[in-house]
Amino acid sequence: MLLLVKPYFESHVITPVIGLGYISSYLKANGFEVKIIDAVKENISNDTIVEYANKIKPEAIGISVLSLYTKEAFDLSRKLKAYGHKVIIGGVHPTYEPYKTLTDSKCDYVIAGEGELPFLALAKNNYENNNIKGVYSLDNLKNENQKFEIAESIQDLDSIPFPDWEQINPYTYPIAPHGVVVKKPPVAGIMASRGCPYSCMFCSSSNLYRKSVRFRSPKNVVDEMEYLNKKFNVKEIQFLDDNLTLKKDYVLSICQQIIDRKLKIHWSCPNGIRADRFDEEIAAKMKKSGCYLLTFGVESADNTVLTKMKKNESIETIENAINIAHRHKFITTGNFILGFPCDNINTINKTIRFAENSKLDLAQFAIFRLLPGSELYNRIVKNNPDIKIDDSCSSFAGVEYIPESLKDYSLIDLQGKAFRHFYLKPHRFLNSFKFIHLNQIKYLFMRLKEYHFFKLFR
Repeated sequence: MLLLVKPYFESHVITPVIGLGYISSYLKANGFEVKIIDAVKENISNDTIVEYANKIKPEAIGISVLSLYTKEAFDLSRKLKAYGHKVIIGGVHPTYEPYKTLTDSKCDYVIAGEGELPFLALAKNNYENNNIKGVYSLDNLKNENQKFEIAESIQDLDSIPFPDWEQINPYTYPIAPHGVVVKKPPVAGIMASRGCPYSCMFCSSSNLYRKSVRFRSPKNVVDEMEYLNKKFNVKEIQFLDDNLTLKKDYVLSICQQIIDRKLKIHWSCPNGIRADRFDEEIAAKMKKSGCYLLTFGVESADNTVLTKMKKNESIETIENAINIAHRHKFITTGNFILGFPCDNINTINKTIRFAENSKLDLAQFAIFRLLPGSELYNRIVKNNPDIKIDDSCSSFAGVEYIPESLKDYSLIDLQGKAFRHFYLKPHRFLNSFKFIHLNQIKYLFMRLKEYHFFKLFR
């Protein structure tokens, strides 16, 4: 028995753990028994997980880790190690901080890169590392400056079984989705592709996937949508890809498959699509096939900031895409970043004004974070040991780094200002309630609290 765990941390987003679902199904297909625990959904503590592990005595325990909950994950690992369990940590954060993960968590192994192949290799080798690419312990990673390789990845994504949906059944999850909005639950997230060819300085995705993109076949993608609809009564799909519309023919083919099969299902892209990879034809076909919501990564309304981000898009291109989506009656969301290193009070106010006056229905204003694996993290943190960041914040509503040009301002106050200016426009304020289900109120309150909404009225 292998145990795969997403540890508990306070979150207003509670969705099926697809990454662990993929590893579970891949291991099961190769003859291993696997149990998944999503402690966020189950609302169970690290101590409860340890008690369960002591009871079932798994051969090994895999823990999924993102930068947002490293403290909780490392605490769980240390507690499991105190009882002699074999612990393996994987995810985006340990991929870029393998040595620090090993020392802070006391785990046995870190997997750098995608988890399916290295986890299977470890399982087949009785959890002994026999020069498995991407697998590290303190035996073969001696310090944080030592070079390391990322694990091999599976090139044919169709060869990977669907995630272990039996264990991460969407019907058992609350209505607390990525991006807030749900049209008709239950909802499940899927990924049609892995990777990103772009070089945005604030993002680690392109480095994780070596700036390449692999696609599942449109048939395989829609097969999973149909499976979720028929087996688990899923009414809505959220595509969580970095670049679903990267190849025009690809996204049009997915849409046509949905239409041809007469698959009655709603779908959305809350993770964001590129504005320069979106046009009238794509909009019309997506809408016809059941898509109702699109998110655009706007980041900033200042072209100089966008250039320095290496976004490779202009605000004019982004605004045009938003207007196309509006004409086709999509719900539109804009994601913005406040406090980018070259930001100043003028560029932030320009961004706030753009959002306020745009045709966007919803907006998310995140305070800039230095994410391990991103170009900016390497430039600012790793190459400048004298620079101190506050790594105690566990969301995009906390401040860990303040650019010199914004030392005299509060990013939290600017974030509050952005939300106030955007959502307190009467038409937008009233329309936003159309997108919220009664069962979401608890999680909406958590989101408003996290993003300092209530501080506006003090």
